[in-house]
Amino acid sequence: NYLDVRVVIDADGKFSTELYNKLNDFNFPVVMYTFPHGNMPVNVGYNVFYSQVLRFSNICSQLDSFLKEVNQLYRLLAGRAYDSNKLKKTFKDLMLKRPEILLKYKISDIQEIEELAFVID
Repeated sequence: NYLDVRVVIDADGKFSTELYNKLNDFNFPVVMYTFPHGNMPVNVGYNVFYSQVLRFSNICSQLDSFLKEVNQLYRLLAGRAYDSNKLKKTFKDLMLKRPEILLKYKISDIQEIEELAFVID
């Protein structure tokens, strides 16, 4: 593990990278993201979602690990009363603005990755 990146070597000797979050190793909960009804402007939460999805795409070399991280953050923020449709729109806006993310994961259609990323509403 190095700088939030876990390097994995599979049985064939191929390298892949995924997100490493040391907070997952703690035996107590850590509150990391804002709540929409707090003192911060609500757009901060959506901007954090945007930037974290971009970060996940830079770190995760495999589509499944990227989708796992996106879905986990989506469920967390939606569970905190962020608008799920606005979170999805934020994701779609990022995919439109940064098509290299789709190319990296060999996805040809934004709708395909949206269906994979948001499996739980």
